[in-house]
Amino acid sequence: MSPYLLTITFLTLMSLLTSTAVMQFQEESLTSQIHERALIQQADIERERQEALYQDCQPPPQEEKKTPPPEEHPTSNSSSNELKFPALNYSFERPPNNGRYNIYLLMYPEQLPNAWTRTKQHTDYYEKVGVHLLENLYGRESFFQEVPRAASRLMEALKEKKEEATDYLFPDELSALSFKDPELQAIFYKMLKGSQSYPSLLSYITFDKELGQSQKRNLNFLFASPELLLAFFDQNRRVVDALLKFREEFWQKVKAEEETRGGKGRETLRQELKEAYEKVLTQGGLDPRFYGGMMDYSLGEKGTIILSQDPLTGVTKREKYFRKSRKMSPPAPLS
Repeated sequence: MSPYLLTITFLTLMSLLTSTAVMQFQEESLTSQIHERALIQQADIERERQEALYQDCQPPPQEEKKTPPPEEHPTSNSSSNELKFPALNYSFERPPNNGRYNIYLLMYPEQLPNAWTRTKQHTDYYEKVGVHLLENLYGRESFFQEVPRAASRLMEALKEKKEEATDYLFPDELSALSFKDPELQAIFYKMLKGSQSYPSLLSYITFDKELGQSQKRNLNFLFASPELLLAFFDQNRRVVDALLKFREEFWQKVKAEEETRGGKGRETLRQELKEAYEKVLTQGGLDPRFYGGMMDYSLGEKGTIILSQDPLTGVTKREKYFRKSRKMSPPAPLS
């Protein structure tokens, strides 16, 4: 082969090798950048979660006895926007447990407030809400439609398992229950797991035994999902749509109050919400005396599930949060 051809061949091979190396370097660099961004985002999520836990576990500040300062008269230079009132202390990252359907109360209806059971019309109403919730979430899915009376049968099966669930603390532990009916076992597993076409039931239920005051056993209106509210109001979509519109407007009021600290505390907002809620029900033709006693109008207490959204995928993760009397579990998402 002539020297000229050898030179051309050599240069061609060197060009191919160089191009391949450059492409490989670019791919590795891009992969490294994506991985680095993911690590940074995950670190930010974990930092925010730990800060929330730290703030929640702090003991209340001790008040020091000090000599009161001399009374000052307001002047024209005083700022009207000073933050003089405490924060409302609500959390979307740790929403109150009673914003979800409590399977524990399904198993132990005697723990429900009197409003849920005081009349014949209220009897078994909590179970009925659970049936409607399952229908709202999975009624269009083939696996659900293939099982006759799937929702009501599953509610009955869960009630029969209350002894096995005595020591449970979190809803994901319900996956350990074993039903006699294989059809119910299969659909319950699919509900808990969820898929791209339907949500996980774990986003809509809780297993909360630490009920405390009766208000926490009622449904929290501000945090309940649209599907749960529709189930609560016996599938009355017209009323629920009106309530959701009103709720969004009320949240804007709450957020504005939080920013300005204008002096409306939790109790004032709770009373305003209750009055407006009853007005919407009356306009919708419903008796607020029937539904009112079963609703919690407060901003609630922080719950036992921490919600965090992955900034890269948009997927919401659920992590367990133990009360102060228990240790924090490893940050493993609920299945």
